[in-house]
Amino acid sequence: MDLATEPLLPREAFDQLLAEAMARANALEPGPSTYHTLVQLADIYHELGNRLSGIVYGTKLEGEFQLGCAAGCDTCCHIPSEVRPGDNRNFSMSYLDVIWLVANYDRIKAANPEVNLKARAAFDGAQSARAVPPCPHLSEEGSCRIYEQRPMSCKIWFSADLSLCIINRQRGYAAEVNPLTDRSKSVLTAFSEPFAAHLERLDPGRDFWDYDFLTIFSQIAQLDEHRLFDTFRELDEHRLFDTFREKIDAGELSSWEPFD
Repeated sequence: MDLATEPLLPREAFDQLLAEAMARANALEPGPSTYHTLVQLADIYHELGNRLSGIVYGTKLEGEFQLGCAAGCDTCCHIPSEVRPGDNRNFSMSYLDVIWLVANYDRIKAANPEVNLKARAAFDGAQSARAVPPCPHLSEEGSCRIYEQRPMSCKIWFSADLSLCIINRQRGYAAEVNPLTDRSKSVLTAFSEPFAAHLERLDPGRDFWDYDFLTIFSQIAQLDEHRLFDTFRELDEHRLFDTFREKIDAGELSSWEPFD
């Protein structure tokens, strides 16, 4: 971990968590399919990510950097998306986040039965929106409907200055706008390294980062509309999940009919 990230949390605490992440990832027993193994890895990733977030919030910081994130603030829940002309992937999720969202989709939908419509509407609306669109999982009251299942980029994202958050959002979460969120990204990258290395062994050539929020939310909604999740266990999971991965990468889920 870059020493510049140290104001976020004690170095010793981070090193211990990173060592546990590496040990648990390396000790992971292969499941009956690639999908099952990826779900196990994603479970570890998010369990330790929750702990890392808790450590940061529980750390008393010194000097100029004090966390200002508060309940009800949804500034960073308005997300630049590759579906908008000119936007980039500076705020994106990992492949393990995609797996995590799929594996927990029943919980997500139970908490918000209209999630499919909201995800599709957010994707469609972003293509012509002038302003950065809100996350489809953001409630009218400004709370996250998938707080426990939210991607790791949301969990490891900290700030001390709301005005810088607003500027950062306007600039697509570019570097060197908000020093504390830049440090958040460094912590997230360092924390994710053992998981990215394990994913490379498990699935060589698979990109770990740069999965667009609105695109993935919309594509998972389309899978649900095809009734994939209701019959998933009755199908050849390995074959079907391989197809799912290929379609995500190619952006072709909108034209895929899995039961044809």
